[in-house]
Amino acid sequence: MAPTKNVEASGDFKVADMSLADFGRKDIELAEVEMPGLMSCRSEFGPKQPFGDAKIVGSLHMTIQTAVLIETLNKLGADVRWCSCNIFSTQDHAAAGVVKGNTANVFAWKGETLEEYWWCTAKAINWPDNSGPDLIVDDGGDVTLLLHEGKAAEDTFAASGKLPDPASTDNAEFKCVLAIIKASIEKDPKYFTKMTANIVGVSEETTTGVHRLQAMADQGKLLFPAINVNDAVTKSKFDNVYGCRHSLPDGIMRATDVMIAGKKACILGFGDVGKGCAQSMKAAAAITYVTEVDPICALQAAMEGYQVVTLDEIVGQADIFVTSTGNKDIIMLKDMKKMKHNAIVSNIGHFDNEIDMAGLESSGAKKKNIKPQVDAWEFEDGKQIIVLAEGRLMNLGCATGHPSFVMSSSFTNQTIAQLELWAAKGTSKYEKKLYLIPKHLDEKVARLHLGKLDAHITPLTKEQADYIGVSLDGPYKPAITAIKRSRSLASRSDVPRRAGGAHHVPPARPSALGPLTLARRRPSFCGWSAAGMCNTVHQQIEHAHKLLSPSPTPSATLSLPPVIGHSPRIRLRRRQDWRPRGRSRLASAAHRAVLQLSISPTPGLPFIDIVTCRATWRRHQTVPCALYDDDVPRALRACSTPARLRKMHPRHATAAEIDCEPIACPVAQCTC
Repeated sequence: MAPTKNVEASGDFKVADMSLADFGRKDIELAEVEMPGLMSCRSEFGPKQPFGDAKIVGSLHMTIQTAVLIETLNKLGADVRWCSCNIFSTQDHAAAGVVKGNTANVFAWKGETLEEYWWCTAKAINWPDNSGPDLIVDDGGDVTLLLHEGKAAEDTFAASGKLPDPASTDNAEFKCVLAIIKASIEKDPKYFTKMTANIVGVSEETTTGVHRLQAMADQGKLLFPAINVNDAVTKSKFDNVYGCRHSLPDGIMRATDVMIAGKKACILGFGDVGKGCAQSMKAAAAITYVTEVDPICALQAAMEGYQVVTLDEIVGQADIFVTSTGNKDIIMLKDMKKMKHNAIVSNIGHFDNEIDMAGLESSGAKKKNIKPQVDAWEFEDGKQIIVLAEGRLMNLGCATGHPSFVMSSSFTNQTIAQLELWAAKGTSKYEKKLYLIPKHLDEKVARLHLGKLDAHITPLTKEQADYIGVSLDGPYKPAITAIKRSRSLASRSDVPRRAGGAHHVPPARPSALGPLTLARRRPSFCGWSAAGMCNTVHQQIEHAHKLLSPSPTPSATLSLPPVIGHSPRIRLRRRQDWRPRGRSRLASAAHRAVLQLSISPTPGLPFIDIVTCRATWRRHQTVPCALYDDDVPRALRACSTPARLRKMHPRHATAAEIDCEPIACPVAQCTC
């Protein structure tokens, strides 16, 4: 059974107004109907109580939709404590409803100061017995940041006796963090050390938090395993695109009541969030402009009909500005001074550093509050701009954020990630690295939401499934997803050709897991071993240039993908002979065939054909020495295998599974 506790009676919570609890409960019940993924998790996993005695802390916008997530975790057996990840995003009736329902200890209210925000975070991670959480649900990485900074400060104190100094930084938020850590060390110099040692893992909700985790993993500083929820397709392409498409105009209209049609709107950044924002402005009949640094995203924007400009070109003309980059210093004070009178300036990126609020506040401009989270700033020349939510998330500060249905998709991924981490407790399944959710679970989340929309999937026939090399039940696309972009790197559309027909593949971030060394036995080999295919493609790209180089390369280091439950099997099959037009195969100096390279992500799943290509063998050789075909996916253009083929001519290997070279593989039970 889920843990029972009387949160309200204990006093171990802090919300704005408990009289809003009944309103919150009614809203939560409405949201549950719109969140079929979480309801399915309750019915599927609830009777088994998989979380048992797990203690889960969450730092995620305390909204009605989050309340449904909290109560789902509780119904699966977890003891939950919660705080918000934004000072303006809490819906006070949602916080009160959760406390009244005795499902979580909540520390959140709308309009917190920075000091209050970090106090809430520190309270959320601290259980009444002074213990910490087993699992973390994070959005932006603030709980993860506090724990890591606390542990590092305790190590420094143990070595030198030096306490953290809040005055050592100009960052207002980090001053709060250092103040909390300093007070903690003075009380218990091992508080964060003991807490981090017991944490099983974290699941991260957003792009910025994932970047933080990846940086820590790359530096070897990550203290516990992490699962990247953000790059699940059913999160990044739904929450980020469709959620922002819905909530951006909602926030603008609630805050200002301006008519969007006919206005000039500038969307700064055309990633997933920017795409949704641009779609919403275009749909509202605004003249929509896009700024971008990424040439691919810029080209996408142009092909969608948006005018791609620099900020300098549009700053004096646009009526609405929306930052959506996830980066810093996007709209600076000098830009705001050039804007037209009553231009609306807003941010829908995760943090508050996209807009230069510090510069604006110190500029001498006069601030006039119009209503909560809507401020007019008047400059010396008499012009004023309207800033929403003090540069923070305007869709949550000025409206209610994303709708329930799209958040069901995101939060179902969070629930699955938490279950996966807890199930692996006490095992060596996950190292202190950043992992991805596998494709079959991503597709399961999508499938859970189709019924609500009365959407009906067309089933494949057995012949169709065999033809494209997938299982009847999926997954229908390779589980090859890059951490940074959450996009399949089997796509070949943006890979330029090199001289001689080979394809140059640009470098990418290597995986966090240990290296896998792949030897090349002959200089003429132009690709990767079949055994190397147990590496996700994006982690091979960094070394692809060397492997495709005409000069001999004795070895290449490849990294194994961090994929949940990854225990791949590799299969190379000869599908059919290929006879070049106008030439006799027997008269040819080479044997030609169509090869198919397949991977099975786990022993329980069927093989998926991820490469089909034409191959040429010179006579008397048992391995390919050249491969060419425009249909071979990118990063796998040259996939010849230097693995032993049991001294067997390839044409006798039809539909046979071929053993790979015996290579030390860090994945448990990998058949390589």
